Amino acid sequence: MKKALLFIVIIITSCSLKKEINTLKFKVYDDEKKMNCTYKLNVFKNYSLKEIEASGEWKEKQLIYSDGSILYINNERGTPTINYENITNDSISSIKRLINMNDPLNLFGKDKHGKYWKNINMNNINIGYLNVKSSKKDEFEKVLSTIVKN
Repeated sequence: MKKALLFIVIIITSCSLKKEINTLKFKVYDDEKKMNCTYKLNVFKNYSLKEIEASGEWKEKQLIYSDGSILYINNERGTPTINYENITNDSISSIKRLINMNDPLNLFGKDKHGKYWKNINMNNINIGYLNVKSSKKDEFEKVLSTIVKN
């Protein structure tokens, strides 16, 4: 009886978790391969989507959650505008940025309010988050780990 109940709980939990996830697609031009490519990642639902595009080349998607945390993906060259203050105010991140200008770069830290931020530069995109409470940090890390390039 206990095994059957446990099995039912696992099924209900996995089904309810699946409903809480969306797949976000981000299409950009890959300069190295000279073709369009699509990045996909699994994100939590219940966000407000803000899309920004400038002159057809630069674009960004921001997923803004009710607690003020933001998940983003963009194809901005250099330091992404949305996380600029966090990256430039962190001395270790600034040094890493100068040393590894052309390598994939993983920058992270806490902002002046004690909330977490992260930026991963992957060739032609930046993906990251900001304004994340410590209780939600692992969830955002899991989202970033789901990114796939097609």
